[in-house]
Amino acid sequence: MSTYSLICAIQLSFNAVFSYLLNKHKFTALVLNSVVVISFSAPLVGVGHASDGTNSSVPQGKFLAGFLLALSASAVFSLVLSLTQLTFDKVLRSGTFHDAVKMQFWSNTAAACVSVAGLFISGEWSTLAGEMQGYKKGKVSYAMNLAWTAISWQLTMTGMMGLVAAVSSLFTNVISTAGMALSPVIAVIFLRDRMDGTKVLAMLIAVWGFLSYVYQSYLDGVKLKKILPSCESRPQTTARGT
Repeated sequence: MSTYSLICAIQLSFNAVFSYLLNKHKFTALVLNSVVVISFSAPLVGVGHASDGTNSSVPQGKFLAGFLLALSASAVFSLVLSLTQLTFDKVLRSGTFHDAVKMQFWSNTAAACVSVAGLFISGEWSTLAGEMQGYKKGKVSYAMNLAWTAISWQLTMTGMMGLVAAVSSLFTNVISTAGMALSPVIAVIFLRDRMDGTKVLAMLIAVWGFLSYVYQSYLDGVKLKKILPSCESRPQTTARGT
């Protein structure tokens, strides 16, 4: 949980930079406050004493390599979101549901080809049968776990593509990271985890950051409604200037 929280926080920071450079996203005080606050709220979920003890068998010298790889993965995923928004804006020039599904289909097809190729090249395909047999809850549970994980991830990606197309890549990452701080509620309900003060504080901070972004979106909407009537009331001119 702590590792995933840190990755989410770093990912949001990278996405803010890419949104500014590639998508020309304007940073107001409320948006900047939202990014900073949510970036701090996600790691709070994992720094509590409940997540300190781990039985990791990873050698000490490889933690640095793992951290750098996780950092790179966060940067690449943030870049993908910003490039996706750039594709909707500059290439497709629309953000319909059809375009979002088409974007997801081709990106997932490329990802599936790379993953399957890696599975066979590494030789790990030969261990799948033993992995299924060694699953404590049985083969059916193993298959159901994989199937529902795939379906859930596809629904998540569909929602993310829709948010990128309809709003922005930064908003999509804000939603994802704010949800990370709310995950302890799910853990309490389904995993019987203990809710402590640190987790409550993380959720409150995440909600505050999310509301800051929502309020800025509301202000932008109000401003746009004031601009549109004035533009529509202006006399339209033809190519000849009449």
